Amino acid sequence: MCCASAAFPWFETPMLKSIYLRLSITDRCNLRCAYCRPASGDACSSEEPLSSDEILRLVAATHEVVPVRKVRITGGEPLLRRDVVDIVRGLRALLPAATLAMTTNGTRMGTVAKSLRDAGLDAVNISLDTPDARSFSEVTRGGRVGDVLQGLAAARDAGFDRLKVNAVLMQSYGGDHLADLVRVALAHGAEPRFIELMPSGEGRHLFDRERLGASDALDRLARVFRYEGPAGRSGTAERHRFRDGDRIFVVGFISPVSMPFCDRCDRLRLDSHGAMWGCLRQSGKVDLVGALRGGDLKALAELLTAVLTHKRAPDTGWAPRRMVAIGG
Repeated sequence: MCCASAAFPWFETPMLKSIYLRLSITDRCNLRCAYCRPASGDACSSEEPLSSDEILRLVAATHEVVPVRKVRITGGEPLLRRDVVDIVRGLRALLPAATLAMTTNGTRMGTVAKSLRDAGLDAVNISLDTPDARSFSEVTRGGRVGDVLQGLAAARDAGFDRLKVNAVLMQSYGGDHLADLVRVALAHGAEPRFIELMPSGEGRHLFDRERLGASDALDRLARVFRYEGPAGRSGTAERHRFRDGDRIFVVGFISPVSMPFCDRCDRLRLDSHGAMWGCLRQSGKVDLVGALRGGDLKALAELLTAVLTHKRAPDTGWAPRRMVAIGG
């Protein structure tokens, strides 16, 4: 691992000792989830996304400035990129000690799960807001829950033992199916994780009507399963232990609205067009493409420093930008 002072002598060590980089490789998606994309029209940028080589060069530059201990590949839907396996393989070679994870809607996982595992991907989170076919079709505007379940099974069969199911908490679409979703996740060897709906992007149109807090979701699960107590924190997730008969299992809750974790956040987000975002609640971004393509490593390091400098200073409100544009 290179230290910043050796690679860039003009650079002062940032306050974060390492970062968790969320790396969006496309803003395209094959679903239109109500909290993420509009019902019609194209939410994608007209610009071409970064090439795989540019992605790897930006990650390498970031790693020179501040060690990257974890990368989560996101989108849009990352499996829409034909070179996704090559990107994973390149990241593994670049960051041999880092954790490589991916968040996907799972609809295309069946064709690439084993290749991703062989390329060095460590963990997979599959988004599934509800296991109910009708509710799933409504919230995704036409998606088929069977496609996601097949992808979940493929990930399990490919040997991903670090497998999670992500569900955005909403009253209408998943509120009555929380226990069912837990059972589906457990049947595939996955840990269920519930994420609070955020009032940003398309989610701001749904928030007042659909908001379901993590504490309320925990209470609903405790009416079905026996609550065994807290199970500690993992990253930004507060984990809780439940019992169903002889089985004890853990459910994670991520609460950016009711229990913000800004004070311990070490995430940076690199979007598919080369802009770095320090926080979902900041209105600004730092465009790295010009410095990258111009080969100006000093300017690139200074731009990354600017992101890190303002990392712990979120704006007061939630930005209206769509999540699909910068990655989840």
